[in-house]
Amino acid sequence: DYLKIYKFGLGQSPFPVPNKMVKRLQDHAHEKDYMSSRGYQPLREAIAQYLNNKHDLKHFDASNIIVGPGSKELMYHIQ
Repeated sequence: DYLKIYKFGLGQSPFPVPNKMVKRLQDHAHEKDYMSSRGYQPLREAIAQYLNNKHDLKHFDASNIIVGPGSKELMYHIQ
């Protein structure tokens, strides 16, 4: 018997980085501290609030949310 293998490696985005984002990255390049492996806390809180409001739920909070740069890293974190 063979197992089905799913390929999540889609590669780099074909879309250019918006100039506004490039400027923000340049402005903050001197900040070299590591971020939490679960992602940026204010963003996780905003996502939880959005999900709770959109679906009229109350059980999502930042501890239920992870944010990352791509599918490979996120798949690693949820193992």
